[in-house]
Amino acid sequence: MNLSFDEQQEMMRKSFKRFLENRFPVEKARAFMEEKREYDRDLWKGIAELGITAILVDEEYGGLGLTPIDQLVIQEEAGRFLTPAPIKANAIASSLLNSAANATSYREVLQEICEGNKICTLGMMESSGKWDEPSSTQVREGSHHYILNGTKISVPFVAMCEYVVVLAQGEKGNADFYLVPIEQEGVSYRRLKTIDPTQPWYEITFKNVELKKDAKLNNGEIPLIERALELGAIFTCVETVGGMEQVLDLASAYAKEREQFGKPIGSFQAIKHKLADMLVGIEKTKALSYYAALEVVEQTETKVMSMASAKVLSVGIYHSLVREGIQLFGGIGYTWEHDMHLYLRRSIVNQTEFGDVRTYRQKIKKVLDLDTSNLLVEMK
Repeated sequence: MNLSFDEQQEMMRKSFKRFLENRFPVEKARAFMEEKREYDRDLWKGIAELGITAILVDEEYGGLGLTPIDQLVIQEEAGRFLTPAPIKANAIASSLLNSAANATSYREVLQEICEGNKICTLGMMESSGKWDEPSSTQVREGSHHYILNGTKISVPFVAMCEYVVVLAQGEKGNADFYLVPIEQEGVSYRRLKTIDPTQPWYEITFKNVELKKDAKLNNGEIPLIERALELGAIFTCVETVGGMEQVLDLASAYAKEREQFGKPIGSFQAIKHKLADMLVGIEKTKALSYYAALEVVEQTETKVMSMASAKVLSVGIYHSLVREGIQLFGGIGYTWEHDMHLYLRRSIVNQTEFGDVRTYRQKIKKVLDLDTSNLLVEMK
């Protein structure tokens, strides 16, 4: 199994990284947070011009017809720069629309998404914390339309989106996705106060929202809920890789510049060991995350184990690595003006996306048939 990216994928990475370095570095994410902004249209325009919005859409709908492996390099760089844009949610939502058995019904929507004229976010999480059990979001079926009621939380970037793909429960207990225009009558939303303002999350409420019959996404070869969770998990994993690499770059650069006792602190053995441990953590996360992504794309029998292991490992190492980085910087690392706390915030948010650590440990338990009660690691 080849865990390296091909030439085209590396070119995509370099192009996106150069775009972010030149036009939307981490300083932009900080300004986005401090100004309490909800979206940046110029940023999204640039993302669309690079073709990123079309990666997971087939060519017949105006997309590039690529795979989730191609999307990995984009998510990794987005994690490195804390990019304040719904890249992940839009990619997953467009993939669900593209993969639905009735995808032709969404031809115009997909074309608009690929061109960057429309944005689609993803509504899955319930107030219970579950991502795959929409007990409080219900759909009733009428003769000519559906009626949607309920509430979703932690829906990213709603204020800049035209559509949301919502997971809801039908009258027979079945869970399905529905495409909902955000300007539809009966849809309302409010911004939530979260630990990571560079990624605004919303509570979105549906009150007797009427949907056309073709609003329901019919399952294709792979159940759409399964596909959404798999893509969400692997994309979140590689985002942590990008964030960790940036933290290590900042820490190692500081260790070469900061002097103590007349020497750079990076010359001291304790600091060398700390930086080496950080690098080892990154390489472990990278290898397992890439491997899990390949298993998901190839739909292997062991994909659940790989995906769950990658999610548990990546978010745990990311959080610990950022804390180590902050300690290496000393007092300045704890200040508001320094960027390290931005990565700490993102590392905490990543722990809950598409299911928390406990959820993925339970997946591992189910595969191995183990008692995981004593395996829960305290996240300090």
